[in-house]
Amino acid sequence: DDFEKHENVGLGHMSCMIETDEDTPSKQTLVFLYKFVEGSCPKSHGFNAARLANIPDSIVELAQTKASAFERWVTLKRILFNLKKVTDKSQSQDLLQFLSQLKLN
Repeated sequence: DDFEKHENVGLGHMSCMIETDEDTPSKQTLVFLYKFVEGSCPKSHGFNAARLANIPDSIVELAQTKASAFERWVTLKRILFNLKKVTDKSQSQDLLQFLSQLKLN
């Protein structure tokens, strides 16, 4: 998304769909539709690519755990950054209540 508005760069990705209902990305079956779609890809499918490359499941699962922890850290960092900008006390209380309900583990 960093280059979304850059005049010399156009974002695009190959359309795909998830064929199974597995919650674990490394176990999902990804089907490429071979259709180019404009815009940034809404989701990374790196874990599926690792599975297709015969990376051992234990490594893919560890990578997935680390990626999930990193995503939570980035989300928390973004929330805390926005919290610093809040000057209205009622907004601050709402954000603190929201933060207390987050599951970080």
